[in-house]
Amino acid sequence: MKISDNITILNAHDLVGHLNCRHLTQMDVAVAAESVAKPDHWDPVLDTLRERGLRHEQAYLEHLAAEGYDGIRIDVVDITEDAVDATLDAMHAGADIIIQAALRSGRWEGRADVLMKVDKPSNRGNWSYEIVDTN
Repeated sequence: MKISDNITILNAHDLVGHLNCRHLTQMDVAVAAESVAKPDHWDPVLDTLRERGLRHEQAYLEHLAAEGYDGIRIDVVDITEDAVDATLDAMHAGADIIIQAALRSGRWEGRADVLMKVDKPSNRGNWSYEIVDTN
């Protein structure tokens, strides 16, 4: 969750957090509004989980490459206009897979581990994309 130009921007993590704990949402709003500081807590287990997740994703991407899929990686950390534009450009070009796609619609934004091209017509051509979560 973040606030940009007085608009609260949300993502899937915010929705899941809210469904599990409304107090968490209140705290996230306070952090986004900078009325409280984000907790500074380091847990080495989270580093281990993050590393395992990255290895799992990399193994899946290697599997897709071995199957002949050609991928484009959107290699930025934040969801910026440039990252969203790069994702849309890759979709328009008909890339087989788009890795770490940056997506935005109104107040919602997020990253897709993989967008996979499928044979279903869309406004981009004779293809469209499905989100693949590597978790």
